[in-house]
Amino acid sequence: MNPYAPLFTNGGDQSAVWFCVAIWILLGAFGAMTYVARKASLSLRSERYCQTIALSVFVLSVVLTVNMCVGLVLMWLNVVSVFWVFWELLYLCSVIAVFQVLPLICLVLIIWAAIGRKKKAYGKSTLVLPIASALMLCVFSVLYVAFNYDACRQLRREPNIERVRTAP
Repeated sequence: MNPYAPLFTNGGDQSAVWFCVAIWILLGAFGAMTYVARKASLSLRSERYCQTIALSVFVLSVVLTVNMCVGLVLMWLNVVSVFWVFWELLYLCSVIAVFQVLPLICLVLIIWAAIGRKKKAYGKSTLVLPIASALMLCVFSVLYVAFNYDACRQLRREPNIERVRTAP
């Protein structure tokens, strides 16, 4: 399924995902500030902000990727559960986040860290986290393709919908 299909381009869903990602980044940045503040090598305030935002985006990317892995494993095991209702909601939000929201944020963070490294002598670790976040988004994309391929293959093999023949 195309991640830019009408299912994933609803304006309400997109605005909700943008809001949730913004809240995650803000809360993650405030939570990570104490961790990053302990590092003596990050002397510039803008470097600490870049590092904390990159850390919260990386953690969000890992959480979304783990969610996709759990869905893949449960689908391969043919688990039937109420869990799928909640997983599908998180799946919808994660597809919008990974394909439409987080690439822009990762790009901005990589540019911010690269400019800071060139002009303000940011450390190498400040550039590593945004790149790692972008790589986690690539891993999610590969899992997304695997999930859709396996789901289509299972539907072709075991159709659950009975075909109703119409009378002539």
